[in-house]
Amino acid sequence: MKYILLIPILFWGVNAFAQTNFKAVDTCQYDQSDINFCSKANIATYKKAFLTQQPNFNQKYILLNIGDRLNHIYVALDTQTGVVFTLKDEISGVQKNYQATGKPPTVSYSVNNRDLCIEGTVNSYRDSYENIWVCYRVQKEDFGKYKKQFWRTDVPQSLADR
Repeated sequence: MKYILLIPILFWGVNAFAQTNFKAVDTCQYDQSDINFCSKANIATYKKAFLTQQPNFNQKYILLNIGDRLNHIYVALDTQTGVVFTLKDEISGVQKNYQATGKPPTVSYSVNNRDLCIEGTVNSYRDSYENIWVCYRVQKEDFGKYKKQFWRTDVPQSLADR
């Protein structure tokens, strides 16, 4: 009798974090970028996160930094559809005299907030900003296969003006 009760508990515990299977990445690579969001290593990271993590951003997304401590590269994994939405901006810390300070960007997000906000420097082809505050959101769009994109909610603001 003890074994019969133990088996359902074991199965429930194993599936407690399972959410959905990886389906696709919205964009594998942006123009003039070295970041390959569809590399084997990144796909393995997404698959593992879908199976082991709970949403930590905007109710249904798992927000991951696939960059490093100083240079953040974000993706939002939709736990309802299995689609990974990529952010084309690479984010680093605040600069002083156009030089990196060695400090990571300040990042703010939560499971109950639909915005990812940062203080730091944004690097993107033909669209870079130093020492700014900006927020990002997975937003609906009319074009594209998945009808959503992970993009800025507004024009970046200079930290000096805040």
